[in-house]
Amino acid sequence: MMWLTTFASEPCAVRGDNAPRTRRFHHRRWIMLEELHTNPQTRRFLNTSTGQCIQVDLPELRDHRLLQPTTEGLLVLLCRATNVVRLLNPFTRQVTELPRITARLGSEFRGPPDYAGLADDGTVLLYFCRINKLAFAKPGDEHWVFVKFKGLLMPAISFAGRFYAVTTNAVMTVETRGNLPPRLVVAAKLAKPVSRMADTAHLVDNGGELMLVHSKVRENPDAEDSFKRKYKVYHVDLDAGNTIPAHGLSGRAAFIGLYSALSVSPQVFPYINADRVYPGFNLVERKGYEHIGSYNLGDGSIELSKYNTQSSLPLPWSIADFLAAHICQRMQHARSTFSG
Repeated sequence: MMWLTTFASEPCAVRGDNAPRTRRFHHRRWIMLEELHTNPQTRRFLNTSTGQCIQVDLPELRDHRLLQPTTEGLLVLLCRATNVVRLLNPFTRQVTELPRITARLGSEFRGPPDYAGLADDGTVLLYFCRINKLAFAKPGDEHWVFVKFKGLLMPAISFAGRFYAVTTNAVMTVETRGNLPPRLVVAAKLAKPVSRMADTAHLVDNGGELMLVHSKVRENPDAEDSFKRKYKVYHVDLDAGNTIPAHGLSGRAAFIGLYSALSVSPQVFPYINADRVYPGFNLVERKGYEHIGSYNLGDGSIELSKYNTQSSLPLPWSIADFLAAHICQRMQHARSTFSG
């Protein structure tokens, strides 16, 4: 891929530090690429702000399972021998040690978390969708704190060092105060409710602004026995506690998947169109009868996808195809790594 500049990383020593200063880990805009590796200890990372790609050697993967990359670009690892969870900065090789996760989950711990990120500036959060539990721990803690809740949290994000997720009627965040246990609270009410049966909702960091992409299916009045999909975007106003309809993505493009979302600039990634929503390959609208490759937020027009469930995507892949594949593979990769 000519648009990527790749160079090898220099080896460096692993440095451990249990002090609760996780902001030093922040290296925003890096994502780990999901691909086959000739070397199981090597990974490539893409900077979504610059298009730069680097290759990093990670010897920690010899004796750790990769539970999940976080939305900040960190790696959550599980020690195969001890079940201790570690947070690794793949660039500085700094490691923060966290408690054993299986000590509290027991038999419920049958796979990786559906989400990993930071709940605040010093708390790591894991979300297990299958058992409706959030797990919290700080460096130096003896055990994880678990919060069980009713319902389902839709794709989550870590934005400005805090955790956010969507329910049917609100954007939720985690409140941590002093010695009180963490709890889910409403950060912003949705302008329109989300239907669990027909809709999906996706939070995205749109160049430093938190936005919501609402995918909904409604009856098409222009055709009998037919339905039409629409995408609406909203600004999430955390100060006012509400969501405000937006006309577009401020010239950027959003890639959405079942478990995550990504915003990029067409100025960095050529041939990606501004103010468009690109569904990931694991969304029904991409591979189902709709075959949506991208949706124009301005006029509602659709660019059809070449992807189908009977054959692989024709080569050569475009940059949009590559990012649509990446956004839907994060959870699949984590699960295959966990079972390996």
